Amino acid sequence: MTRLMCIVKHEDSKIFSKGTVATVIDFDTGISWTVKRTGGSKHADVEPVDSSNTALYKQALGKYFKNWTRHACIVIVKGNRIAASYHGYPHGYDSISNNNLTGHYCIHFKNSRTHCSNKVDGDHQACVRKAAGM
Repeated sequence: MTRLMCIVKHEDSKIFSKGTVATVIDFDTGISWTVKRTGGSKHADVEPVDSSNTALYKQALGKYFKNWTRHACIVIVKGNRIAASYHGYPHGYDSISNNNLTGHYCIHFKNSRTHCSNKVDGDHQACVRKAAGM
């Protein structure tokens, strides 16, 4: 069994670097899907790798799809299980065509910061703690 990690912002780009594929598991529903990190320097900007994974992402979010509500999740990358938080609002640039999602969404880790305000988001951090069992 792989142990759960809480990584801090400066570690996320080492473990989950741009171009890396990972599995996201929604903490509440148990639904999982595959994403690719397409950018982000203060947190991970990600997109589902294809349309079937976008469907799973939307299923996990249910009524919270296209909503900024934060959700606890586990990110599995390179054998590491990392406590994290994501929201359901796709926005901004779009790197993966034909995945039935326009834009990307954000995954935050311990002490990740938002793009615009450069602040640690309390709601994301609460979800990171929830995913870590704290």
